Amino acid sequence: MSKVVKGVNDLATVDPMLARQLVSGDPTTIAVGSSKMLEWHCPGGHTFEASPASRKRGRNCPYCAGKKVLAGFNDLATEYPDIAKEANFDPTTVRPKSHKVLDWRCNSGHDYQMSVANRTQAQACPVCSGRRIVVGVNDLASTHPDLAAQALFDPTTVSYGSGSRLKWKCPQGHQFEMTPNARTHRG
Repeated sequence: MSKVVKGVNDLATVDPMLARQLVSGDPTTIAVGSSKMLEWHCPGGHTFEASPASRKRGRNCPYCAGKKVLAGFNDLATEYPDIAKEANFDPTTVRPKSHKVLDWRCNSGHDYQMSVANRTQAQACPVCSGRRIVVGVNDLASTHPDLAAQALFDPTTVSYGSGSRLKWKCPQGHQFEMTPNARTHRG
């Protein structure tokens, strides 16, 4: 590493905007290419550590970039408070786009596991949405017993919203194929 020459290759001279964010150290005595970890204060008000070399290469505040979670700023509880109410974990410790698979409990009391990113991207409880069948809760036999009586399949294995074409037998004895979703929405 070359010697720092004030006014030539120091951080204050080479990148004054970046130098203003430096918290620890004198920017006139630090080389732009230094790998020493220093403390910085981003324009958003967050304090973080990084080397001048990594900052010069474009490494910015990890909180503003969404790479680190900061409670009250970019955490699940702050950005998605309604979804955070269903978390069976501390929602201030994860980012909304995290791919961690964690435990949830929906408002109806169903426990399930799902990544935080999938949950915040409009994927709801798999039981409530009919993606996971629980006999006695969301199966066709429980939710629509009148239609289940016409099923030529096991009505405890599908939900009323299923898009699978299945065989039915109407009260007049006619057999036909239709999705449970179409049956529950058409009658």
